Amino acid sequence: MLATLNDANLCDASLVPAGTNGNGIHPYFKTMFNGDWVESAANKCDKPIDFDWTATAVLPCLMHMYSGWVLGDTVPDCAELKELLDKHKVDTQRLTLHQLLELVDLAEMLELPLLVHSTYEIMAMKVGRKVKTSAVMANKLNQRARVVEGVGVDKASDVEE
Repeated sequence: MLATLNDANLCDASLVPAGTNGNGIHPYFKTMFNGDWVESAANKCDKPIDFDWTATAVLPCLMHMYSGWVLGDTVPDCAELKELLDKHKVDTQRLTLHQLLELVDLAEMLELPLLVHSTYEIMAMKVGRKVKTSAVMANKLNQRARVVEGVGVDKASDVEE
């Protein structure tokens, strides 16, 4: 199913994520609406639909909807999917906290609880690393402050870099 994710021949409409300069993603199946009835022809949308969410939020949601993939999993081995991720410069292993926040907002709106949960887990790990790093930096700054004040450390070289 992932191989059909960006197939314009199978889609009635395409989404254009924010900041992608008109590069549409085609997630809606034309085959669901194929037929001789009037509604199928009337429902065809040739103009891409501008979407206020970035590709870093949209693509993981589509990946989840099409395959069950969640953050932390290996990206499914699908050439079409990898091409789409490359085209939109989305690296699911290196999303920033800002990108993860946007993703969790969209996943919550789309009611994708497994993706929401996995995104929160990744965010917690990233925040945990940042908190640990901040604590280490605070400790080093305190040591340096004591060096400047001449308290507790004999010389600046005693402070770890």
